[in-house]
Amino acid sequence: MNPGNAWEAEVSQTGGGVTQLIGPAVKAGVWVHLSLTYDGTTAKLYVDGLLQATTATSYRQALAVPLTIATGMYDGSSPSELFPGTLDEVAVYATALSSSRVKAHYLIGRSYQDTVLDSGPVAYWRLGEASGSSATDSNGTNTGTYTNAPALAQPGPLAGDSDTAATFTGSGWVTVPYAAALNPAQFTLEAWARWNGAGSGGWRTVTGTWNDSTGGGFWMGLSPGSNWYISTQGPGGYGDVYGPVATSGSWIHLAATFDGGTMRLYVNGTEVGNVATGNYQVQTSFPLGIGANRYAGGPGDFFAGTLDDVAVYGRVLSAAEIQLHCDAGRQ
Repeated sequence: MNPGNAWEAEVSQTGGGVTQLIGPAVKAGVWVHLSLTYDGTTAKLYVDGLLQATTATSYRQALAVPLTIATGMYDGSSPSELFPGTLDEVAVYATALSSSRVKAHYLIGRSYQDTVLDSGPVAYWRLGEASGSSATDSNGTNTGTYTNAPALAQPGPLAGDSDTAATFTGSGWVTVPYAAALNPAQFTLEAWARWNGAGSGGWRTVTGTWNDSTGGGFWMGLSPGSNWYISTQGPGGYGDVYGPVATSGSWIHLAATFDGGTMRLYVNGTEVGNVATGNYQVQTSFPLGIGANRYAGGPGDFFAGTLDDVAVYGRVLSAAEIQLHCDAGRQ
C-alpha cells in the first residue's frame, strides 16, 4: 500500500531503480487478493483476480536481504513501512502464475456474493428468501417487495452456493421503490436467468426502469423473438442490442453496460453485441422492477422462469470483471 492509499507492487531493476505497478485505491476493512508475477520480461499486478497493471522491466534478485511479511527491510536489518492490517495465506512461487491461475486462486477463496460485492454494486438482490414479502438488498438500502407471490426458495444456478432463487410465472414480480442511485448515467445490470419457454411473442422482463410516460429508463430481458435483449430510452428514441435466442431451461449469466455512448450485452461472460447510442435518459420517478416492468398503467412484460442475484452498478464493469463474475458462479 503506497502513501496515496493505493495497492502497489515494486520490482527492483538491474543497475538500480525500481519499477512501480499501481493498482486501485485501498478500501479499509475489506479483504483483497493480491498477486505479483514476473516472467523474465514483464511484471503484472493483480487485485481480486483482475489484472490492474503491467509493464516490461528488468529484475534484480535480492541475494542477501531476507524475505519479510508485513514490513520492508531495505538495509537488511531494520524493519520499515509496517503494514497496518491483517494478512493471510502468503505464498511465493518459482514461476509466473498465468492470469487464469491467479483468477482461480482468487475465486477458490470467495463466493459469488463476495465477488459481486467486491465490485461495488449500488444494489444487489440475491432473491434467496424462503418466505415473506421482502426482497433484501445486500447493501441494505433498496429493499424490494415480492408481489403476487413468486415462488421462493427455488434451486439457484450458483455452484457450491446454497442460496436459492425466485420463480416468476406470469404475474409475480419484485418492485423496488424509485431511487436516483438505481438510475445512474452510466451503469451495469447483472442477473442470472432461466427462461421456462413460455411467453414467446411478448416482452419478458429480467429487470428494468423503462417507462413510456416519462421517456426514460433501461430494460433487460427477452424480446418477442426470445432473444436476450437490452434497451434504453431517451429523447431521440431507443437504443437496443439483441443477443442470441434463449434456450429454455438453461441458466445463463446476463449483463449489460452503458458508458454514456456505447451499450453492450454479455451472455455467459461473452460480449454478444453492442451499439453506439445516445438514447438514454435516466428514470426520474418510476420504480425498478425485477420479473416485470412498471408502466403507467401497472406492471407488465412479466418474466416466465427463474431469476437470481440481480445487481445494479453505478459504473461500467469491464469485460474482464463480467467474465470473472460468470466464472465465480460456475466454479
